[in-house]
Amino acid sequence: FFFQRMRRPPRSTQSRSSAASDVYKRQTWGELAIYTGDKEASKDILQKAESRFNAKLENSIKFVRLSLRKLIEPQNYPFLTMLFQIIGTCILTIECLLKYQPDVFFDTTGLAYSFVIVKLFLPNCRVWCYVHYPFISHEMIQRVKERKAMYNNQGRISTSQLLSGIKLQYYHLLLYSYQLLGKIPEIVLTNSSWTNNHIKLLWGRYTKKNDNQAILYPPCNVTPHLQAKLENKEK
Repeated sequence: FFFQRMRRPPRSTQSRSSAASDVYKRQTWGELAIYTGDKEASKDILQKAESRFNAKLENSIKFVRLSLRKLIEPQNYPFLTMLFQIIGTCILTIECLLKYQPDVFFDTTGLAYSFVIVKLFLPNCRVWCYVHYPFISHEMIQRVKERKAMYNNQGRISTSQLLSGIKLQYYHLLLYSYQLLGKIPEIVLTNSSWTNNHIKLLWGRYTKKNDNQAILYPPCNVTPHLQAKLENKEK
């Protein structure tokens, strides 16, 4: 988990960027800060990123520690999970802004309700986001409508017409509010074509621009696979 914030360069050197990696390359003009709830040392976090993604990051990245990350963890809410996550997101975002005020807010958690808090406290702050999975989708609503017992629809609710009806209205309200959030970010990045199509469906008619969305596949270290392939060929 992390929130990511970058400070803009002076006006004389300001340059628009379309991806976080490009921002990192240009960080000579600014500051890159990551809000994290992890308790690991900064160097350990960087080493983990290098090991997982084969990405060498400099020690100049600033880590800002959060104490309220538990407020957005779904396992803490056995019922009305998404509603409590929204409330937790708002509180956590306030903690973030109190500890560090960005010029560009880059959310990578998928909890888009943080956009509202950022714009409320920092109206001139630019908002970007990287979405791994939509917070709510039409498929989730369809499962409730069909009264299917699944991870997001407990058996005691799916077997009750009254509870299913109440939950369906609750989901529709969440869906509508989530769709409206698509108006806020200037740049929307997704991690796959599946997510990209779903976000287009949810946010497409609400986004500020038609060309502000793109797929940015997660980095993957393929070196071991290439080495194994070469060794097999030699054999």
